[in-house]
Amino acid sequence: MIERPELLDPRKQKKSGPLWTLLYVFIGLIIAFLVGLLLTTSRYLNVEVSGASMEDTIHDGDDLYAVKYHGNAERGDIIVIDVSDIKHFQSKGDEVYIIKRLIATEGDTVRLKDGAVYITYAGTDEEILLEEPYAKGETDPRPHINDGEFITEWTLEEGEIFVLGDNREVSDDSRVVGPLQRDHIIGVVLDWNFVDPRGWDAFSSPFIRFYLDIVRFFS
Repeated sequence: MIERPELLDPRKQKKSGPLWTLLYVFIGLIIAFLVGLLLTTSRYLNVEVSGASMEDTIHDGDDLYAVKYHGNAERGDIIVIDVSDIKHFQSKGDEVYIIKRLIATEGDTVRLKDGAVYITYAGTDEEILLEEPYAKGETDPRPHINDGEFITEWTLEEGEIFVLGDNREVSDDSRVVGPLQRDHIIGVVLDWNFVDPRGWDAFSSPFIRFYLDIVRFFS
């Protein structure tokens, strides 16, 4: 009787089939994770909050995720800004990032009056009161770093943005350093960092955060 070659023995092939399937699935999962790791780390930024300038929206020690881009940041977004080249912030380190709320963009005029923010949006003539349920304290003028004057009005030039911290009484923001540059925005904080615990997003965001936490651990 001619003995079958070992690799052609149908009985042994049958026994090894499920093991090979599991191996292929395992390899596929590893590849998918590595691809996801590459794509995620290139798109998302993890930041730890230091300070009280964004209370009560964000607190000292909070761990947040932001999308890495600046071109599509809109008014009302909470953004991460690189202020390493601004002397006022340089005492805090070589690379300094701040988290503020984007209030106005190029062409807008911002005016502080009676503890509130008024804006004339680009291309319009009507000045409106900015509704800010997130703001803590009065939005009073603060001494500008260059001359110590209490400036109350700014018209933003091309590429400029105006930012404020939600905690208006302690925040160093555009009232102190003036308008910043849009291309200094390095990330926009994702909305699901602040989901309503009663809403549907409360179920999805923990899974998203868990995945991003794993990505951060391996990156």
